[in-house]
Amino acid sequence: MQSPFVRQSARLVWQSARYLANTPISRCSTRCNGVLQTHHAVRSIMLGPVLATTAVVSTAVATSAAILCTRVRTSGLTRVNIPVDSLLAAETLSALPSCYADAFQCRVAVHRGETVQEVHDRFLRAFFRSRVFQVERALLSALEPTLALALARAVGSNAVTPLTHTSDEDIERMTFKPGQNNKVAIFTMTDRRDMPSSSETIFQWSDRGRTWMCTRDPRVVVAGGGAATEVEPIFVDVLFGSALLNVAADKEADFGTFALIAPLHRAYSCILLAEAAHGLGKGSHKDTGSSST
Repeated sequence: MQSPFVRQSARLVWQSARYLANTPISRCSTRCNGVLQTHHAVRSIMLGPVLATTAVVSTAVATSAAILCTRVRTSGLTRVNIPVDSLLAAETLSALPSCYADAFQCRVAVHRGETVQEVHDRFLRAFFRSRVFQVERALLSALEPTLALALARAVGSNAVTPLTHTSDEDIERMTFKPGQNNKVAIFTMTDRRDMPSSSETIFQWSDRGRTWMCTRDPRVVVAGGGAATEVEPIFVDVLFGSALLNVAADKEADFGTFALIAPLHRAYSCILLAEAAHGLGKGSHKDTGSSST
């Protein structure tokens, strides 16, 4: 049997060991808790603005996307054949059969007293000043020349038009007439044709890339049976088209990257046209309101 002295000594050693063992642990736990609390506080301070900014940006993007999709859906926008007598057709015919081209159209109400040429000028300004194109201009400026070259290479272009930094005020002052400085970002106007019932303009953004815009007076529409029907003259058809020369139109799948870009390009074209048509119609409503007062 163990003597009482041995048992007391053992108990004392055990208690001392527990004290020595537990004290540092408790102190370390207290310190760790303090560090963790400080870390959580700092993280909250740092992540608070980030999370708030992310939430605001996400909400803005989602709202903008919903608005743009609604505009595309409600604009009556359709994909159409490229008019055979248009400037875009002349560009693509010279590059057949290895080219890609598309065109989209929607109808917009305009001021009754305007000529087609005046409406076309406003259409060009509405297009290049639209919020969607403002983002494109900003990206091109911020990522110059990387983004433009990447887009050009993706569609097989070897050279892209040099970037010109253009503000909304610069666009507003542009006349979009031949022989004058009519360049927006990387889009340089190369030709314009004004007819009694239509106006069209073509822009070049690379050695192979073309952008085309047209405004037509649809007052005389030939129906299927050949009979002509009258349409209200306060409406115009606005068209937006693109062409990529030296790219096979019906073999997109054979062109790798372009096969992936083509659907995105068509969707983006619809968004651009819908946004420009919205701005054009909005301007017409303002003109109508001011003229009626």
